[in-house]
Amino acid sequence: DGNQINYSGPFNLEGKNYKNQAWFSESLGKKYFISEVFNGYRDLPHIIIAVRSAKPDGSFFILRATLDTERLFQKLTSYRTGDHADLFLVNHEGILQTPSVNKGAIFEETDLILPKNSGNREIVETPPQKTDLFISKHSVISTKIVGTPFILVVQKKKADMMHTWLDLRRNINWTVGISAVLIVLVISFASTFMVNKLFLADKEKAETMLQMEQSHQLASIGQLAAGVAHEINNPLAVINQTAGYIKDLFSFKDEPRNDEEIVEYIDSILDSVDRCGTITQQLLGFVRQFDIKIKKVCLKKIIADVLNFHKKEAEYRQINVSTSFPDIIPEIITDKGKLQQILINLINNAFQAVDEGCSINIIVSWITMGTIEIVIQDTGCGIPEENLSQIHEPFFSTKQGRKGTGLGLSITYGLVKKIGGTISVQSTEGVGTAFTIVLPVKIQEKELE
Repeated sequence: DGNQINYSGPFNLEGKNYKNQAWFSESLGKKYFISEVFNGYRDLPHIIIAVRSAKPDGSFFILRATLDTERLFQKLTSYRTGDHADLFLVNHEGILQTPSVNKGAIFEETDLILPKNSGNREIVETPPQKTDLFISKHSVISTKIVGTPFILVVQKKKADMMHTWLDLRRNINWTVGISAVLIVLVISFASTFMVNKLFLADKEKAETMLQMEQSHQLASIGQLAAGVAHEINNPLAVINQTAGYIKDLFSFKDEPRNDEEIVEYIDSILDSVDRCGTITQQLLGFVRQFDIKIKKVCLKKIIADVLNFHKKEAEYRQINVSTSFPDIIPEIITDKGKLQQILINLINNAFQAVDEGCSINIIVSWITMGTIEIVIQDTGCGIPEENLSQIHEPFFSTKQGRKGTGLGLSITYGLVKKIGGTISVQSTEGVGTAFTIVLPVKIQEKELE
């Protein structure tokens, strides 16, 4: 009948009748019932949990417990994660069952979007809320507590909720930014240091190569000196014999000789002296070509001058030397000294590679109107195929059993590049070798830098 039979608690409520109370009516038809928060007789917010129990005689009684909501409020508050979080309970109509920081006091109505199905968890982002000072956004997480009239709601302000992450991200950005700046500075310093080291190394290499080129040029001139000695020896012998004969004409004859005969002998002496002068001038012409000097060069004359130094050697060893030029060959504009050194190196190599009775052919031809080709062929020993890729490397030499520095072809390769040309080689061991040089008819100053 709703009469309270027994009571244990701080209030004197024994004998109260609850027949007209909503919780009592709900409890009659259920095994247990949990009420919403309400004030009741004590005019204090509380929650009722009622359990219906059957007796052996078929009757029943209801055990009711009243919960102090203050303890519940404190419990919910303890679960808040920071000042930016709001944790509270509402009923299915959105009425606050516990106080809310953002939504108001208990029993106030809210505008929350609540879950429709029991037990479902929903994350709802509310639209911007205008206040006097700012516009903010909140994220709301709500879930029904099964078997109760309550919906648990957690509301967090997005800006505050992201504050920790934003601080972390800001710190990461600063760390990454400073690290990037430090990395760039280190890379710049290291790159500058390495570039300077490479520049100095390249400068030293260039100076060393220049010294090697000059030393090799002197070595080549030394080889030419042997030919010069042979060339000068013959005119000097003629001069010696003719001068002695003229002396005899005046020493052993009382009457003067025919003037024409004396003039003829004197002419012979002058021709021989002129021959000696020409040979020495050719040699000096090679010696003086150390500086870069771009000028018009007669390719045919340079080749003839180089071959002239090997004339006696070719005759002595019976080496057949031939040259071939196009009908029209203009003067080319290049570094004469470097071109002479290239031809000396390759022609010297050809003479060293051939045996008696072999041949050397020098063929000059046009490729285009702006480029010309020089091929130096010999029928000598040839170069093994496995060595062809190494012949331009410094200190590599195929002259086994003979003295060779291994610098000739390396220096030649560098000189050809300096005057804007290319060099290639085709060789068959035991058959012969052909070096092909392709040169521009006119070299630009910048190509020599």
